Amino acid sequence: MNLFAENDECNLCEFKESLELLRQSSFLATLPLEALKLFAYLCRRELYRAGEDLVTIGEDDGKAFLIIEGTACLMHSETMGETCLRRFEAGEFIGYLSLLGEMPRLYTLRAHVDTRCLVLTRDRFFKAMKQFPDLWPRVFTGILNRILAWDRGVLEMAGALPEAMRRTLGVSLL
Repeated sequence: MNLFAENDECNLCEFKESLELLRQSSFLATLPLEALKLFAYLCRRELYRAGEDLVTIGEDDGKAFLIIEGTACLMHSETMGETCLRRFEAGEFIGYLSLLGEMPRLYTLRAHVDTRCLVLTRDRFFKAMKQFPDLWPRVFTGILNRILAWDRGVLEMAGALPEAMRRTLGVSLL
């Protein structure tokens, strides 16, 4: 087998893996296979070394990340210093609201260990959606379902939350 054939085979394996990861994601899972194939093709794989920022507070990078392997820490250095407020693990698709429009980041997301991600940019997302405009309702339904699930999770913990935190309840009413 020559080098070009091996490279094509490797690219095909990565494409298939990317497609399967997107099929399992909460954001894109309900889309038809043809659309998912396009998204899998448009995503890029990026490696973030431990300590490297995926996103930085205040920036509008227009990127969504599906973590393939590794762990990323959510931080808010302006109020909490370098404290890891939450960890995101393999399989989590994060930042997809930034695909819909300008959205400066409220947090920094930093690789805790070397972290490999599928990255989808806003430009590429809109390029794909132009080819499948009838899918917008499904995209919004996916986002709404995720917001509802998040709000349900917070509601389940409501009794254990301090009064100040209870003010965060009801995001699904936005």
